[in-house]
Amino acid sequence: MAGFVSEYLAGFTDAEGSLILAKVSVVDTWNLQYVPRVCIDNTDRAVLEDLQRDHGGILANQVARKAEWKRGYKLVWNGRKVEPFLLSVGPHLRIKGRQARILMQYIMHRKRTHQRRIGRGFGRFPKAVIAYREGLYQRMKKANAKGIPSRGRRSN
Repeated sequence: MAGFVSEYLAGFTDAEGSLILAKVSVVDTWNLQYVPRVCIDNTDRAVLEDLQRDHGGILANQVARKAEWKRGYKLVWNGRKVEPFLLSVGPHLRIKGRQARILMQYIMHRKRTHQRRIGRGFGRFPKAVIAYREGLYQRMKKANAKGIPSRGRRSN
């Protein structure tokens, strides 16, 4: 993804997308898992198929919440697929630049922290690792909050 194509996808992401740091509780593990995710929603499947062909991702159907609404579709990048997306598109984001920076901070942190193994499973992360990741999660939640921003809060 380079040049104009990255700028187009960034505009599409700013308008129709969401950047999320999801917190997932996995059965039989000590730690909560944090998963970076980028989603683009649209009712035009063909547009999302074109983006998927050029940039990857998983295309999913969404059931309309109301009978009078059009069927929706979602193009999703999860986990390790998010970093290449952000490296290409992130510099061009105008509205969701803050969220992209938070996701990149998480991705870089995840690369630097290795979980030790205990038998077949994994040990607990140190409290500092858990606190840092939770802090990123809370910052992302705040960045994605809907409504009128409070005074002094910046969108990027």
